[in-house]
Amino acid sequence: MSSTQHETRASITIPSTLHYRPLPAPLAQAIKHDAPSVIRIVDTPGSYPCRRCLQDGQVGDRMRLLSYDPWLGASPYRQPGPIFVHEEPICRKAEFPVHSTLPEQQRKRELSIRAFDREHMMVAFDTIQGEKLVSRVEEIFEQAGGAEYVHVHYAGPGCFAVRIDRA
Repeated sequence: MSSTQHETRASITIPSTLHYRPLPAPLAQAIKHDAPSVIRIVDTPGSYPCRRCLQDGQVGDRMRLLSYDPWLGASPYRQPGPIFVHEEPICRKAEFPVHSTLPEQQRKRELSIRAFDREHMMVAFDTIQGEKLVSRVEEIFEQAGGAEYVHVHYAGPGCFAVRIDRA
């Protein structure tokens, strides 16, 4: 564990060296896109992770499944992918002031992480358990030459989870 990371059994603190960015590109753009969206009713606890509030939907919640493009620049690695958000914005976009806690949504899942430089070219990647996310991203920023940001995806379905920038 790095010196900037405080870890307990229940929480992991996001250090001030990382800027955590849910939905980096505007969500409204994805909702208006030509690709169809689908409404699902949450029927299983711990599923249907909302990318706006970074909480799993509660049983009975209506979730919109849509194609989302998180890229903020041109890259041959650019690829939109599926995400869930609450159908009606019953939640707010998650914010992460200094020393926020890593959301359980990422902490409890297997994650694929891909680091990119300022030209949006991949410079590192890994697949990890979520509780290792903060420490692994810190390592990548220290070791991978030129890494500026990381896209985090849920490893199984491959859905975009969050972007983490070097602060």
